Amino acid sequence: MTNTNIVRGDLGVGTGFIPTIFAQTALNYLANNIVAQKMTTSYKGYSSEYGRIGETMIIPKYGNLAVNDKAENQNYTLQEVANASSISLTLNKHKEVSFAVERRAMSEVNQDVLEGYAKQAAIKLAEQIDIDIMTAMYTGATGATIGTSSAITEANVQAAKLALTVNKAGEGMKRFAIVSPQQTINLLGISNFVLWTALGQPLNLANGSIGSGNGSADYTSRVGRIYQFDVRESQLVPIVGSSPAVSKNLFFAEDAVLFASRKMYPVPAGQGVQTVSVSDDASGVTLNLTYWYNALAGAYQMTLETLYGVVLQRPEHVCLLNGNG
Repeated sequence: MTNTNIVRGDLGVGTGFIPTIFAQTALNYLANNIVAQKMTTSYKGYSSEYGRIGETMIIPKYGNLAVNDKAENQNYTLQEVANASSISLTLNKHKEVSFAVERRAMSEVNQDVLEGYAKQAAIKLAEQIDIDIMTAMYTGATGATIGTSSAITEANVQAAKLALTVNKAGEGMKRFAIVSPQQTINLLGISNFVLWTALGQPLNLANGSIGSGNGSADYTSRVGRIYQFDVRESQLVPIVGSSPAVSKNLFFAEDAVLFASRKMYPVPAGQGVQTVSVSDDASGVTLNLTYWYNALAGAYQMTLETLYGVVLQRPEHVCLLNGNG
């Protein structure tokens, strides 16, 4: 489900172009193609407000509480929570894709050419979001580094499971893995690996997803499950070196990464521009569309952009499993 905020105007009347519909269509493509972002903790506070590039949000990070014995005729043991730490998340990722389609091309084919380019732009933005998230995990992980430039083994996965448990990623916490295509093949050879088709999860083909809420993802990326890890495949897993090339496969808990996305300020009225912002309720990603007609170029121009921030809030809840390719 998406929330739509039409910020500006009536440009496009007579052309049949409705920016709101195009923005929502593009957002659907984006949401169905992100993999890593759906496995983060999405901070949705102030999501209805506009954000500025470089703005930093201070988000409370809950401290640990302890269980105490209640002694007869004694007061409860109060625990000081005011000293709980906070985490800073900066909106420092401003990514955009802009393109122009000449009016002549629009008349020769049809308006679907705009939707085609909007789809491509949304998919590229989805890839960039995933790259930024996986890069943050790869560069900041402190959970454990396991394995060499070979196939991930069952023992490697067990070691990652143990490391997360030792680092207080609770057994009830969702755990995920993002692996390279080569490691997908390797994992399929492990007898205890269960294909997603055998998990009894609801398959929503209409939305191209499996499951719902945090953890749902494009069904083409989901592989299966092993030792509590919900495994997804991505061609964007970081690869280091060339002889040999080592894939940095990510095994992590759901609270490892914090993500936030905000609407961008609209273009002022009277500029001959339409600005639309749409947000995906499940992932928390906000997509901004700007559309206008460039009379000098004789072309319809469109920009799809998103403003977001990523921070590794629990680096000890990320393990790197080295693999071949």
